[in-house]
Amino acid sequence: MKSWCIQNETGPDGLALIDRPEPEVAGREILVEIESTAMNRADLLQALGRYPVRSAGPAVPGLEFAGRVLARGPEARAFAPGDRVLGLCDGGAFAERIALDERLLMTWPPALAAAEAGAFAEAFLTAFDALVRQGGLGAGDLLVVQAAASGVGCAALLIARELGARAIACCSPAKAAAVSALGATEVLDSRSPRLAEELRAACGGGGAQVVLEMIGAPSLAASLGAAAPGGRVVLIGLLGGARAEVDLGLILKKGLILRGSLLRPRSVAEKGAIIRDFQATLGEAFAAGRLRPPLHRTFEFAELPRALAVLAGNENVGKVAVLRGPVGENP
Repeated sequence: MKSWCIQNETGPDGLALIDRPEPEVAGREILVEIESTAMNRADLLQALGRYPVRSAGPAVPGLEFAGRVLARGPEARAFAPGDRVLGLCDGGAFAERIALDERLLMTWPPALAAAEAGAFAEAFLTAFDALVRQGGLGAGDLLVVQAAASGVGCAALLIARELGARAIACCSPAKAAAVSALGATEVLDSRSPRLAEELRAACGGGGAQVVLEMIGAPSLAASLGAAAPGGRVVLIGLLGGARAEVDLGLILKKGLILRGSLLRPRSVAEKGAIIRDFQATLGEAFAAGRLRPPLHRTFEFAELPRALAVLAGNENVGKVAVLRGPVGENP
């Protein structure tokens, strides 16, 4: 089968389309014919050699996909050949087919088009885990989202709206209108030298119950300052840097929780639990199509390195998707 592999750790131009062995299923695994996938920051870092992943032979990036079930292992029970599914993986989605544990799959709802389905799992499950399972976000809460125009940021805004929470978004001014359309009640310039002050003003006297932090060093102080007493700051990315000076006195005084979290290193059982919780909490909204990833642009499979280059250029609001075959041939 054809797969986009990392031949040189130079970024998107280091990917090469090569033939790889067909995946085989065992145990609880499901074999899926991939119809769509999407770009994620971890894919870009891996292509640059900054996210090393053990792999037999050239590594195949790709953390999410949608497609049709071809076969299942002898212990698998959840899906049958012909079922349309979407899923989460540790890598390997930049390919024609993939085999993975059935616990990492969800039924692909008819309300989502192919490009949307393939761009759903990584962003929405990351955001759900950070906001709800770890941050405890609920109706009436205030949420602050850093890097709000990213795939995870957009998913966070949509989840907050569905839960009845209010959200303040931070992003570049050029992306403010698109982010506002996702339900943010206020959008602030993430590069403003007065961001900390502006965030505190936007949050009012109470502050935010949950802050989703993806930038890291440049915005962490502003995020801590915006949090309400007893608030939760969930750190899931370090786009701007890993080393920051933190006012520990502020954390003590407010009784804040600063929690770090990554999705990719979790076990299959842990990821399966996140998927079950997501379906129990937001399954109806998911099935109805109220939760759908905003798509910045869609590419064909043969153009996949160009899709990753768009992510590298920080051009996107929402997800950059890839479809197998010409775009018009996919539902």
